[in-house]
Amino acid sequence: MPFSDGEWLKKRATEVSEMISLICKPDIISKEKLVVMFLLHSAVNDISSPITETFCAIYQKLEGDDNMLCICKDLTVFEQWKHVVQTRCKVDITSKCIYELSLNEINCTIQKTREPQTSSVNRYLPSFGSSSVLLTKKDQAQMTVLEILAENECENTEIETMDSFMQFKNKTEEDFYRGGQVKWWNFYLSERPGSIPFIKRDKYEELHNLITPTEGYSSPCIIINLFHHPGCGGTTLAMHVLWNLRRKFRCAVLKNNSAQSSEIAVQVTQLLTYGKEEPSTYTPVLLLVDNWEDVEDLQRCILCAAHGKKNRRV
Repeated sequence: MPFSDGEWLKKRATEVSEMISLICKPDIISKEKLVVMFLLHSAVNDISSPITETFCAIYQKLEGDDNMLCICKDLTVFEQWKHVVQTRCKVDITSKCIYELSLNEINCTIQKTREPQTSSVNRYLPSFGSSSVLLTKKDQAQMTVLEILAENECENTEIETMDSFMQFKNKTEEDFYRGGQVKWWNFYLSERPGSIPFIKRDKYEELHNLITPTEGYSSPCIIINLFHHPGCGGTTLAMHVLWNLRRKFRCAVLKNNSAQSSEIAVQVTQLLTYGKEEPSTYTPVLLLVDNWEDVEDLQRCILCAAHGKKNRRV
């Protein structure tokens, strides 16, 4: 059985106070490396509750909330917690609270920041509020018609730690300059220190602006046509735009031109809703479709699949 507030004060408050004094010592952990997180799954209404007492004790030891972060389950929990802290400590902690993300999004974002910078093999999709969602290998394998561009594509892969990396790099660049199909690696390698930036082709800015209009979108599913002759760089241009928007949109390339529009629509909707709980926080999908005859039919199927998904949630 959990302690009542009174029992906690008698039997645990001293231990918590000692622990706070220890971790807040500069010679134990410097303030530059310390972040104290409060995870609130339910509302806190009492200004003398154990968690409020703990918050205030850490607030005093750290002389402010610069090294503190509060993760609240939802807006209601946040508003009540903000009121309690403001009443007790006379401080507005809005800027120190996260309350618009699901716990899954928060967990994946924290995981991403903690991964070793040389051995990460996980792939992430952009999500609401600059957060990320982990794309599991199992779920990715189910989206068979899509080549998904992760927001951390090519980063921290095993090949970069191997002696053969320079040979791999040179061959990747040589294949492209000899007329081969551009790869995500070409864009990634061009961004490495000391490399020559990937040249933006004609119409790059125009295409980028069409995809990211300042006035927003007039429809939930927009078609942007890019007409080009084969071998003139149209696909490379489109992939370059996708690469630079991979942290803003959930980007993918249709890799199976023999697939049915209905099948593609289901998987695009799956990518749109992946790891999300609320439709209002969906991250748009940016899909590159090359040499597809009936794009209007594909658009109708995507709208139908998305509408069906919405109705099932309701």
